[in-house]
Amino acid sequence: IKMKLSIKTVVIALAISCGSTYAAKPVKIYILAGQSNMNTFKHEAELLKKDYPDLEIPTKNLWYVEGPSRSGLPGKTWGVETPFGLDLAKELQEPVLIFKSNRGGTTLNSDWLPPSTVKRSGGKVGYLYNRMIRRFHNMIKDIETICPPVKERGYEIAGFVWFQGESDACIIRPDDWKDYEQKLRELIADVRRDVGVEDLPYLNVQINNIPLWDGTETEPKGGAIIREAQKK
Repeated sequence: IKMKLSIKTVVIALAISCGSTYAAKPVKIYILAGQSNMNTFKHEAELLKKDYPDLEIPTKNLWYVEGPSRSGLPGKTWGVETPFGLDLAKELQEPVLIFKSNRGGTTLNSDWLPPSTVKRSGGKVGYLYNRMIRRFHNMIKDIETICPPVKERGYEIAGFVWFQGESDACIIRPDDWKDYEQKLRELIADVRRDVGVEDLPYLNVQINNIPLWDGTETEPKGGAIIREAQKK
């Protein structure tokens, strides 16, 4: 993934060098969230060392925060964040911080249920939604310790990446499949509101088309409906 994002700066710090003042580019923070395909695994790192040695190269411009844990070095574990972060740091040539919040086998219908959906149709805000926002703000409180370049540069919340939907496809309730699109729109809006960036760029990783999510003629599932919602 290679992209250059033009986004509203949350914080710009001024650095002084050689007697001149200039606006340093802020550290870009990307939020990655979802279910099992967004997880981080140790065994994948071992398997990929031979074919993808670049994934193990320490990168001075890259930091990872996953829940309460943090790491500045790729290679010990492996997940979507590894190639994503490495490519961004290489493309931007600027500091990048990846914040991840994820758990396998979870649904937008309950575990990640956003506040706007609860307001619209009732229920209880998903514990994983609350956890993600809480941990994110806890990270921001300690951001200068976690990512030292922030002290001079400030930071910019630059994007939200969502990799989820398989578990919702397996719920045997067609009304929930049809409502996935609206829930997803509400999730995006709520994350933007709760991190304070109204136009925060959003990237959706679409689920694939296999019988496990799509079902069969005799046992239909919601994969096709959810993929269409993600496409929209």
